[in-house]
Amino acid sequence: MNFNAPRMLPVLLLGLVFSHSVSGQLGFIPSDKAGGLSDTKLVTKDIHDICKQVQEKVETQLNTKFKMFKPLKYKTQVVSGTNLYIKVKVRGEDESEVSFIHIKVFKPLSYSNEEPSLVGIQEVA
Repeated sequence: MNFNAPRMLPVLLLGLVFSHSVSGQLGFIPSDKAGGLSDTKLVTKDIHDICKQVQEKVETQLNTKFKMFKPLKYKTQVVSGTNLYIKVKVRGEDESEVSFIHIKVFKPLSYSNEEPSLVGIQEVA
């Protein structure tokens, strides 16, 4: 078998370009860096549900009850699961003025059957 490397180079490059473009279209190659933060996203039903799940823990840690606990926007960070950074509009039961908090929630991989968990809270000044 006679192998001519210079003649094979265009074929190899074409194969590499084609496989990269097809796998990118199928979602095998992520567009963002692993571990980096996503762009800001609008809140989905899933994010609303997660906020309802962690609201009581947030209230306990801040030693207050919220009459309003409304997620506004969020970012994601893919790790072994997903970190969610959520901006939440809050108002206390005493009808105090509206303020904002940032919460960090870890959402485990779906196969683990674990619930999302509150990781941190930051009050916005």
